[in-house]
Amino acid sequence: ESISFSGRGAAINNFILVQANEARREADLFKKYQSLPPNLYKEKIDSLYQLKKNEYEAFVKVNPTLSEKAKDLALVSATFPLYKEMEIYPFVYQSEDNVPLNCVLPEDFYDYRKRINYNDTFLEYFRPYYRYMVMYINNLAFTKYTYNKHTLVDVSQELGFHLEKIKIIDSLFSKGSLRDNLYRNAAYAYIFNIHIQEHRAYKDYFHKFAKYNKDNEHKAELDKVFRNVIALQAGNQPPDFDLINTKGEPTKFSEIQNPKMTTIYYFWSVNQQELSNLIFNRISQLKRLFPNVKFVGIDIGQDKTQWKKQVQNTDWTDQYHSINFMDLSQKILINNINKSLIIDKDGRIISAFEDIFSPNLEKILLSKES
Repeated sequence: ESISFSGRGAAINNFILVQANEARREADLFKKYQSLPPNLYKEKIDSLYQLKKNEYEAFVKVNPTLSEKAKDLALVSATFPLYKEMEIYPFVYQSEDNVPLNCVLPEDFYDYRKRINYNDTFLEYFRPYYRYMVMYINNLAFTKYTYNKHTLVDVSQELGFHLEKIKIIDSLFSKGSLRDNLYRNAAYAYIFNIHIQEHRAYKDYFHKFAKYNKDNEHKAELDKVFRNVIALQAGNQPPDFDLINTKGEPTKFSEIQNPKMTTIYYFWSVNQQELSNLIFNRISQLKRLFPNVKFVGIDIGQDKTQWKKQVQNTDWTDQYHSINFMDLSQKILINNINKSLIIDKDGRIISAFEDIFSPNLEKILLSKES
């Protein structure tokens, strides 16, 4: 937050930076507002919008030489984080009588959408604009899916919700990088939210997805990711990747597996120490609960020297360091270090998607003990 720009373009860059910092600081405020009923929530957001609009107008007034594109960037950076919150609200608000939210929203709740250009090629890579578009698509799919199914379930776990998203993107964006990037986002959202399906269900989604993405600029990447998802299903042998041990010697993942016992491979990073400490505490808890399970840590941080220093000062006996994180993350589909990989006594995958903090992980281990 101490960064500031000087020279050509300094004014607009500094304004965007201020707006980004304000949006981060307001995150807790938005969470408080999300418990309010729709009318009151909209009043709060409208009030914030007016403040942001005043900031924007004051900025433009003192910078009369701004280009039209710079003005667009300024206005979007100030207001689109609020629009994004409006799209998030239906996902998190819970009415006391469990009435679907789309039945009680004020008629003008989404009036701000009339002010938005949904195919602005200049803004398609601008973060506030793109983040809004992601949540806009999510909300449209959420509204349609819950209306059609009359359900209040967690839609992120529902295949139908993800299928609605790919149809909605196609209906709103005919071509271009924004369409391609929204499809890429939708694909990863599906992969990282729906973990337990038959191979046929995954292939059905991927087949339907492919119909809309024949010319997608990310097609090669997504095809590879889809193949990796299939490869990580329960019963398959895990993919191989390069590691080094605590002596600095190169080894392979396939070479460190113990075929005699169920093993959990958990991930941590020397560059994310606070979260890693929470993971270590969780592993200690699991060790006590499941003494017959083997636990192996894999550091995915970027500082090999610091990793070696840290593991030498502990009593861990099974620690390795990834020497090619890009290869590892693509093969194991790591989107955060909370992920775990559970392998059975025969060296086959039990689960490749379980969060290390998930209570479901304990259920999986209990089922293997019984």
